[in-house]
Amino acid sequence: MALESPTTTVFNCDGYAGIVKDGSSFPAQSAAFLLAGSDGTNTHYISLDSESRQLAVGAGTSGSPVGGLLSTQGTAGTGDELKVMGHIDIDNFPADLSIVQDTASELLANVGGLGASGSATVGNPVRLGASDGVDTKDLLSDSTGKLVVVGAADSGSPLAGAPARIAAKNSTNAVDILADAAGRLISVGAADAGDAVAGSPLRLGGSDGADTTDILTDSAGRLIYVGAAAKGAAIAGSPVRIGASDSGDITRDVLSDSQGRLIMAGAAAAGTAPEGFPLLSGGWDGTNVRIFKLDSNGALQVNESKANSAIVTTHAVSASDITLLAANNDREGAIIYNNSNRPMYIKFGSAASTASFTVKLASFDYYEVPAGYTGEIHTLWGDGSASGDARVTELIADGSGFVTITINGVVYQITSETQYNLVEEPTEITVSGEGSWQLYLDASPDVLIDSGTVTGGSVTLVPDESLTAGSYYAVLNDGTNTINIYFDIT
Repeated sequence: MALESPTTTVFNCDGYAGIVKDGSSFPAQSAAFLLAGSDGTNTHYISLDSESRQLAVGAGTSGSPVGGLLSTQGTAGTGDELKVMGHIDIDNFPADLSIVQDTASELLANVGGLGASGSATVGNPVRLGASDGVDTKDLLSDSTGKLVVVGAADSGSPLAGAPARIAAKNSTNAVDILADAAGRLISVGAADAGDAVAGSPLRLGGSDGADTTDILTDSAGRLIYVGAAAKGAAIAGSPVRIGASDSGDITRDVLSDSQGRLIMAGAAAAGTAPEGFPLLSGGWDGTNVRIFKLDSNGALQVNESKANSAIVTTHAVSASDITLLAANNDREGAIIYNNSNRPMYIKFGSAASTASFTVKLASFDYYEVPAGYTGEIHTLWGDGSASGDARVTELIADGSGFVTITINGVVYQITSETQYNLVEEPTEITVSGEGSWQLYLDASPDVLIDSGTVTGGSVTLVPDESLTAGSYYAVLNDGTNTINIYFDIT
């Protein structure tokens, strides 16, 4: 044994050192000592693998830890801090944990949320990012968590970058959303054309320049269009370009001239056989739309207004102005015969005089009123020695209805009236023309006395002594207008 301070203190049976100071060279041909530890009851060797690397095992089994934590660390700053092969389950992630794989294709990571699909959200979300080609950028969402997607090019600029492929689920599998060769989205309804509606509609909206607004339809699902300018106001905004199919699966613009008037062309050229279906044309009758009628040869049917009823009235001579004919829109013409010994002065309009007249008609002569004049006609003789009368024949078109009412032998024209109150008690009322009539006792409630129709002749409403005392009224209807005549019987 050396006499100075030794560097080894334990020798084996061959005289070789077994224990050395820290930092000293281990002597050649030295033997190793077996190390052991206690499991609390028995002694156990500390184990090494075939490469002399120590084996470390936790006190528990996989998934059931026992005892304290085992901290394993690599060499900092080498970019190879810790290599692990196999499956790792980690609970309670530290904030600075990072996992790096030498070969990216070998990294298979399954990340599962704490909440199952369809369940309420559990825990905190994982922050996601992507590369902008140089740096890592957060994936953005709005305040409700919806992903914000921005194209590579600004609005109105040429396209840039590659489009993102979009798909949807067909209730079983993911299916591409389709577009045509021009990139326009192809939308197909859940039901075929002509079939009953299937599925739920897609709610559509547009922008009013500030907010999103629903596209409106009526209760039948028809789209409601409203122009940017009110009726009668100057044009505002830009028009919508309209197109239609040429029946050959090609869309064509609907054409207009430089003034915006629609250009319409028939399906067949001039001089060729007709093709396609005609467009129905119609007009307005003042209340409803009516379709123009054609005969079997395609000729337009026009109903010419012709007089088929003539009403003759007699007017005694008068030295002052009297009315020969009241205004009547149903008049097709009239003939005036001067059945007197003196000339008469006829005026189209009111207030006839010997100084203001249209025609001076000689004795026993006649005058034909021009067709188309429906206004009132007045006359006078202007001579106190005149005797006789004027015979007036008014020509009325079919459907003109009640044109004259004879009351106690006196003829009245009240076709333009809606109500006529008789001053004297009638002993006889005769209606001539075309239409229907009813006679009522004016009481509460009214009592129908009689009714009937007039077809080109005349009918007597009040025969002599046929009505008891009371108030009555007659209702006359020509199919267009209604006249009420009120009278009393004492």
